[in-house]
Amino acid sequence: MEDVARQKPKIMFPLAHFTQAMKRASILEALLDYIIAFESIIFSGEDRAIEPAGKVVGLAVGLLLGTTAEEREKIKNTFVKAYKIRNAYVHGNIEELKKRELTIHVITDEVENYLRHSLRKFIEE
Repeated sequence: MEDVARQKPKIMFPLAHFTQAMKRASILEALLDYIIAFESIIFSGEDRAIEPAGKVVGLAVGLLLGTTAEEREKIKNTFVKAYKIRNAYVHGNIEELKKRELTIHVITDEVENYLRHSLRKFIEE
């Protein structure tokens, strides 16, 4: 890991958030850490995210990981849903969270998996 830190210092911040998310008791807090990790990769050096962030992140990750148009579309849609959950959580929209209650674990698991694969690609390149 020290070699990665020396050779690719920009990967350490998202990697730290990925690791931190694994220790979270709350699935929503884990999702926030995953999204922070992705935003630090995709919007590195920017003052703010490009809007709509969920769609932009989904498109970027889809291009990185998707091998077909269908896969890229699925990845984009996952991030659009993830950002709806994230926004509801950080803005205290309890009604929206209740509406999405059944999908929170599925979406979070998908985002975690995309982050794991993305970090691996960046570390191995």
